[in-house]
Amino acid sequence: MSETEKSSRPSTTGEPPATPKAGADQGFPAPLDPEQCRASRHTSCYSVQQIRTAYGLDRPAAERLTGKGVTIVTGIGVIPPTLQHDLDVFSDHFGLPRTRLEFAYEEGASPFDPQDHPAHLEAILDVSALHAMAPRAKIVVVGVPVVPGDLAATLPEGYIQAIEQDRGDVLSMSWNDFEASLERRNPGLSEGSKALARLRRPLVEAAARGVTLVASSGDYGGLAPSAGALWPAADPLVTAVGGTVLHLDRAGRRTRPDSAWDASTGGLSRWFPRPAYQDPVAGITGGRRSEPDVGMFAGPFWVYNSADPEQAGWRLAPGGTSLAAPLFAGVVALANEAAGHRLGPAGPALYRSAGDVRRAGLVDVDTGRSDRNAHPDRPAPPEPAGWRGYPARRGYDLVTGLGTLTDSGRLVHALSRGDARPRRTCGGGPEQ
Repeated sequence: MSETEKSSRPSTTGEPPATPKAGADQGFPAPLDPEQCRASRHTSCYSVQQIRTAYGLDRPAAERLTGKGVTIVTGIGVIPPTLQHDLDVFSDHFGLPRTRLEFAYEEGASPFDPQDHPAHLEAILDVSALHAMAPRAKIVVVGVPVVPGDLAATLPEGYIQAIEQDRGDVLSMSWNDFEASLERRNPGLSEGSKALARLRRPLVEAAARGVTLVASSGDYGGLAPSAGALWPAADPLVTAVGGTVLHLDRAGRRTRPDSAWDASTGGLSRWFPRPAYQDPVAGITGGRRSEPDVGMFAGPFWVYNSADPEQAGWRLAPGGTSLAAPLFAGVVALANEAAGHRLGPAGPALYRSAGDVRRAGLVDVDTGRSDRNAHPDRPAPPEPAGWRGYPARRGYDLVTGLGTLTDSGRLVHALSRGDARPRRTCGGGPEQ
């Protein structure tokens, strides 16, 4: 989400395009076969099993991990009353164990509108993506008030109760706002300011408790340096997840390397200097914190949605980095399970492998590029004439970061072996 609930997604780089054409809000009685999807929807649509295989969750090092004993918190602006039922249908169809959602904070959340189909998709997309990757993790849904025009300044307040109650091990955030836009609406907000400290207080407190913070990098394409980056993705405590395009066969094997999603947002922060863990990529970031850190599948993604009973059925949610972030957060939950304790910010562990991403189960993405202002209905801050975003390149780039995931088992090992500081056990409570 960014300023308002997401209502559209830009097209993707690569063939076939990943955004369904007009009429995609009509429900299907069942997810289409991949070949049917290409023929009728002119896009690639993959099953949960294909996606899990692509990310190595079927390999011995990862297949035993399910997220059991780990709690993931996600924030949703509009909570459909059918959310639990729809996740159950999703689970049954794709052979996943059912999980009981918990709701931590609903006071002041936006009212449910059965006709607001984009908001329904945003909600069910978040929980379905988390469940697909970590099917036995507990998911806590935080209902948060949506204030048009100032979303990022208000949404973090909805997390405070869950954080203070120490309920989550991983925090997944599929919302963001431009640093430059936040500065205009909040006088005094700048690098090192008290206003910035107040804004990010919930994230600082969560990280201090050992929670791993994951956020979508945004769906706006490459941001010119004057625009800064998107918050909270650009916060050094947060792992920012950009978007990629998968090219898979029916078994979930790659037919060619992943490419960059053209709307994947990257940029250099106006607020945060380069954290020490990004020193290995200083040649790209200069002295500033940059995003994204990694890239994951940007969709589309099958979900079941019955929030509007007159149009109940399976839908192909466009996704974007609102899909990529919870997919990665689900894998982080597996790493928490493997370690047996909370892991805290993931940045240091990820960038330790910057010289050899294979050690972290990643692979470089060096094809495609981000386009400028890829979200024309919600334009980015002014950009220089001729600005065209960033190319994916060999090594770290401002489209897919260090690369994308191919082997979850290796990533779990890279994250879970982190430093040896005592941390709280997963699910809250002091470590014994």
